[in-house]
Amino acid sequence: MRILVIEDDEKLARLIVNYLQRQHHTVDHTSDGISGTDMILHNIYDVAVIDWMLPHRSGPDICAIARAANIHIGLLLLTARGDIDDRISGLRRGADDYLTKPFDMGELVARIDAIHRRVSGTSSHLLISHNVQMDPRAHTVTVANHEVLLTMTEFALLELFIRHAGQALTRDQILHTVWNDDDDVLNTAVDVYVSYLRRKLHPHAHHYIETVRGIGYRWQA
Repeated sequence: MRILVIEDDEKLARLIVNYLQRQHHTVDHTSDGISGTDMILHNIYDVAVIDWMLPHRSGPDICAIARAANIHIGLLLLTARGDIDDRISGLRRGADDYLTKPFDMGELVARIDAIHRRVSGTSSHLLISHNVQMDPRAHTVTVANHEVLLTMTEFALLELFIRHAGQALTRDQILHTVWNDDDDVLNTAVDVYVSYLRRKLHPHAHHYIETVRGIGYRWQA
């Protein structure tokens, strides 16, 4: 899972980042609301863990901006506020859940996992869009009931598209997510692998990958 932590308490942030990394997640961190908003809008994350009180922009404001931009991401607010009205306000601004400080790291991971399951749209491990069915555990793809054999990179690209159906993804977003910020991979690799994927999905599903002129690609919702 790719997770963003927006927390200005450096000691707590290090604890969260280190713990999540030990759980084999890819984790980015920033400490202020403006940069956190920018990272959510211009990168692809599965879940963002956001402190309520941040420099320059509050956690609920970040949630509201992400929802207004239709960003497909799970949002977990961290708050020291015990008042129920405050917590309801955070949920109404777009947060999926909240966790009151101090908290146990195990509970944090459990809540992140639960949010990710909800945001993914199913409690099942299967991903289904149109006539395409993916099983990330078995690493299988069927299209119109025909099995399609994909490489690891092609599989990761298709999974990214389906999980973010309807969202226009830039080439940089795709590159950073599928190739995990590998500096040796050129930006043109995105176009090459999209063409590979379209060819393998033809004739049943290749047209679901739309080219968004000047931006990148989008899987039809």
